[in-house]
This record gives sequence, structure tokens and C-alpha cells, in this order.
Amino acid sequence: MKKIYNLKYAVHYILFSLFTVLKICILILLMGKTLLIIIILSFSFATQAKYASGLIVAGDSWAYLPCYFGSVHRAFGELGLDVNVVGCLDTSQAGARAENYLNSKAHQEAIELVKKYSHIKAIHLSLGGNDMFRGWNKNMSQEQEMLLFNTIKDNIKAIIQSFHDINPKISILVNGYDYGYQYDNNPIKPYREIYEKMGKPNAQEVNSCFLRFSKVIGELRSEKVFYMHHHGLMHYHFGVPENAIKPERTLKPDFISSIQEPQRHGGVVEARNSPEAMARIGFLYTDPHHLSPLGYDYLMKHSINNYLKNLLY
Repeated sequence: MKKIYNLKYAVHYILFSLFTVLKICILILLMGKTLLIIIILSFSFATQAKYASGLIVAGDSWAYLPCYFGSVHRAFGELGLDVNVVGCLDTSQAGARAENYLNSKAHQEAIELVKKYSHIKAIHLSLGGNDMFRGWNKNMSQEQEMLLFNTIKDNIKAIIQSFHDINPKISILVNGYDYGYQYDNNPIKPYREIYEKMGKPNAQEVNSCFLRFSKVIGELRSEKVFYMHHHGLMHYHFGVPENAIKPERTLKPDFISSIQEPQRHGGVVEARNSPEAMARIGFLYTDPHHLSPLGYDYLMKHSINNYLKNLLY
């Protein structure tokens, strides 16, 4: 009888012990899940706390290439500024136009980032150049030109509004362009066709057109919307070989499209950029529209020094 009692006690003890272990395991699992959530949330908050300001770089190739070349991060780093660039390559698209960016995957990604991160303070938005090159012709009437400019402006305005519908506190810097290096008989067919469709304009005709375009896009400025261009920036850094002007002899970057004078331009309107400022195509040909990695480094520093550092801090 005593043996049976001891056996029952042993079985009861074993079952009780197993049940206790099971409860502890369940508790550990629940605590582990909670702990994991706490760790993830803590990391998320710590990331936002580490970076006081978040930035999205979005738009066309003048956003994509500074991201691709590393110019965005390099510029902030060299200037000693700690910024969390939460969107860059995935929020920009080479060849994007103001007329189609609103429905693009890049725009949708930018929208999701604005929804996700509350520490985003600014968007660096580059759009309108491709619309210009594909829609403008040097023989246009003034009325035709203004219709094109205003259409592009309205499309950019709709994109800006899409961000402000989510977070009206975000500052948006609409980022313009610099002079290019247009030339006849370009071996790259798409570039050659664009140049011919524009009526084969000379440097002064193209540059003057973009200065007029800048004035219209500048009308987007408001309390949370800013516009800047970079006309003359490459002339300052690389010189103007066509006019025998050495580097750092034209208007300094601090005065080109500053907050105080956003429409002021530098350089020589009648001249193209130095080939050294432009990207190379297969190491053989000069890209007429896009800057070199060093050129985009200068462009990003110009954006940061003249505007972004004030918008982000």
C-alpha cells in the first residue's frame, strides 16, 4: 500500500513538474516575443532619435545619379552633417518626367516613406527637365513656351501636394538644373533625336530657355516649398573653356540661387559647361545632359549649403 502511495505521489510530482515547466516555457515565449517587439521599437525610435532629420531625394536622373554616384551621402559627410537619407535610389528614376512621376513606383515608395517616418523634414525633388527637353523647341512662340512651362509647373505642384496631403510640415526643395553640353551629331541616338527635335539650339538658346523655365517653376514657392537652380555652378568649379575662363572666376556658389536671391544665376549664359563637368558615356563620348560624379558632388553641396541645412536643422 505504501508502494502504491509512493508511486502515485511520484506520478503526481512528475506531472506537476512538467506542467510547471510548460508554463515557464510559455511565459518565456511570450516574454521573448514582447522583448523582441520592445527591441524592434526601441531600435526604430533610437534610429529616429539618432538622426534629428530625415531626407528623401526623389525625382528624375538629377536625383537618381547623385544617389547612384554616392554624392548625396558624401556631400553630407564632408560637410559634417548627420542626416538620415531614408529614400534615394528607390524614390528616383532616370528619365522620369513631371507628367508621369505621380503614377510611378518611385513616387509610391516616397509616399510610403513619408507615412512611415515622422522624422522626415525635407524632400529634395528634381523634376521637369525631361519634360522640357521632349516638349520644347527653339522656334516656339512665347505663348507655346509658357503653356509648356505652366503645364510642367502644375504637374510638379500636384506631386508636392501628394506629399503635403500626408504631412504638411515637410519642406520640399524643388531642385532645378545647370547648363549642359549640347552638340550636333551626338553618337547616342536618343540624345541626337532630342537635340534635333529642339531645333538644334545653341548654348545661349538652351541656357536662356532654362532660365525662363526657372522663373516659372519658382512660382511654386510658398511657406513649405522652395525652389533653387544651379545655373553657373559647373562654370565656377570647372571653368568655361570656350571662353578661356579658368575655374573659380565666375559667380561663387553661395550667390547662385540663394534663399535671398533664388533666381540669380552665375557663369556665362552663352557658353556650354566644360566637358570635364559632364558624365562620360562609355569613356568615349560626353553626356550632354548629366553631370560627372564630381559635378553631382558639387551640386549636392550647393543644395545643402544654400537650402537643405536650413530646412533640416
